[in-house]
Amino acid sequence: MRVFKMFLKLVNKYKGLAIMYIGIMLIIYSMTISQFAKQKDQFELYEAGLAVIDHEQSDFSNHFKQFLLQDNYEVIVEDDRDLIADKFYEGSLDYLVVIPEDFSETFAKDPNSIDLKTQASLNNQISSIFTNKINSYINIWNQYRIFYNHQIPQDKIPGIIKEIDQIMAPSVKIAAQSEMKSENYKVFAFAITQINYIVIVLGFSIIGLSFLIMEDPLIKKRELVSGYPEGKRTRELFAAAFVVIIAIWLLLIGICFAYTSIENLKLKAVQTLILSSFIHLIAVTALVLFVSHLYPQKNSSNFLGNMLGLVTSFATGIFITRDFLNPTLLKASSITPTYWNVSNSYHVQENMLSKIDYNYMLRNMSVMIVMAITFILLTFVLRRMKLKEGA
Repeated sequence: MRVFKMFLKLVNKYKGLAIMYIGIMLIIYSMTISQFAKQKDQFELYEAGLAVIDHEQSDFSNHFKQFLLQDNYEVIVEDDRDLIADKFYEGSLDYLVVIPEDFSETFAKDPNSIDLKTQASLNNQISSIFTNKINSYINIWNQYRIFYNHQIPQDKIPGIIKEIDQIMAPSVKIAAQSEMKSENYKVFAFAITQINYIVIVLGFSIIGLSFLIMEDPLIKKRELVSGYPEGKRTRELFAAAFVVIIAIWLLLIGICFAYTSIENLKLKAVQTLILSSFIHLIAVTALVLFVSHLYPQKNSSNFLGNMLGLVTSFATGIFITRDFLNPTLLKASSITPTYWNVSNSYHVQENMLSKIDYNYMLRNMSVMIVMAITFILLTFVLRRMKLKEGA
């Protein structure tokens, strides 16, 4: 294990560089993820603007209206299309419900057949919360209709209304909060994307540079003369390189959870992202080792890492959103494993949990695996060619 330990000692000399880049990542997280958290907290405390136009004006319709207004504020607006559009445009109105004149009569027969007109703002989360509230209200009444053989006696309605108030008031609020908390996985998807840049830079600046120092002809010749087998030396070098980069990656993943929530680990989407990030790590390390054999220049290793890290991060959509990227540049960046890993992160950020296509993510991971295997095989081919030349 002499070569393995020597490699670790070399890496230890560059720990300051690793600390610097991890510090940069922490600053990025502090500036961006904290903003996500603030927006999340603001939304949880946010009261939506709701307008209810009640054409029936009965006790029943008023109860439905008051139920919808729980934890929200009322916006007064006439049943006029232009006036309603103005309210939505101003941002003072988030959701509109129009109760028809036959609300009570239709509801008593079949709540599911009510012609309830609704209109929502562009905020899908608010729309989803109100849709859930309406469905919950209808479902509760359906249970009572079944209990009374589809015909609720009029004298029972006031008592049922009181029971519904007790049942629904806390549950709707909890449902709204849990829906927002589930969005935290998107913050994690953003956080894990930033790891790509650190992995590329540290891969070349620490792993690549240490590898090239260990491959210095004088050091290598001394070890071989002392009777250290070349095969064992190669295995220990490669093992040390992967052990160090995996240790750094584990630290970065831990930081991601520290800034988001360890609860995210229970989600399949987050588990898949972590697996994708790990495969990307292996592919990038394999690329670093390949380039180190192809272009063995110690003095330019740090510069090469910074340049490739910045170019790749901008071209694949890490530092700027892909909406602003030139399509040709984005397509060209697909030759890197980072493109496929970032694509998985984007896919998770842009979709609800139920809409995530895991087959798509697995295909992207398969591409990275093929790249990793290719780089490793090419590295061994180059290494064998150089050994023959040296002989």
